[in-house]
Amino acid sequence: RISQYSNTQNKVSAADFFSNHPFHLRVEELSRQVWAPLKKGAVDQTHWFYERARGQYANQQANLTTAQKKLYLRQNPRAQMFTKTDLAKFILSFEELPHEVSLGAQKAFAGSARSPGFVGRIAKEWEKDNGRTFNELWFKRAIAKAICFRKVDRLVFQQDWYGGYKANIVTYTLAKFASMVRETGRHVDFMKIWELQGISDPLEFKLEEIAEAVNNILVNPPKNTTANVSEWAKKPECWEAVKEASLKLGGGLDAFLIDHEESTERESDAKTTQVIRDNI
Repeated sequence: RISQYSNTQNKVSAADFFSNHPFHLRVEELSRQVWAPLKKGAVDQTHWFYERARGQYANQQANLTTAQKKLYLRQNPRAQMFTKTDLAKFILSFEELPHEVSLGAQKAFAGSARSPGFVGRIAKEWEKDNGRTFNELWFKRAIAKAICFRKVDRLVFQQDWYGGYKANIVTYTLAKFASMVRETGRHVDFMKIWELQGISDPLEFKLEEIAEAVNNILVNPPKNTTANVSEWAKKPECWEAVKEASLKLGGGLDAFLIDHEESTERESDAKTTQVIRDNI
């Protein structure tokens, strides 16, 4: 509280107070160790840089020579840097909580009277098995979600029908896609997206289709609710309306879906590996 109330020049956000939780230390460690697969035509392998504390990305370049800085930026491109609140948006969107993401970065991360937020959910999950869920597989899946999120963010902006509320459209689009996949009894193959460091054309077209349908629901709130689109997007009723929208996955997406058994097996193997890492 002293930090919050006395710091008038540089605002201390709620996210800053959670940066030393073991979860964030784990994600930071993985982000520095795990190399992303080479993209087509690329020469250097890269990291997805997790900025656990504000200013880390810039600070790590401060004392480098020009040659060292060039290498650092090739291996840690700015486009692959993400923060704690970014991570919250990526994860909560795919956990089908777009109305919480729409509350804003800080509330989605730290929680509010309505929900425990990203922080509360992570802390609870960490206590279940001492953080073994948050392993290399989890990290790669999280990055795949980041790839989808940022791709949809760019796609929405390019659409003829786009007229604003991009942040809401993006999170609702990904949540709707996750819901549609869940209803088939299968899972998104995030490891496929991780390996490609991108998505296929059929998946891109499907996400565009979902985004347009989502936009129509967001900009046409029911008469008995608020006419403000941003406020409408924060309501659970808005998510219910999007969930009920009649859309089909269609063909061409099988390469990006896996069976429940395969997904569970991967998670089990990753937890076992994390136990070995913890013991080492």
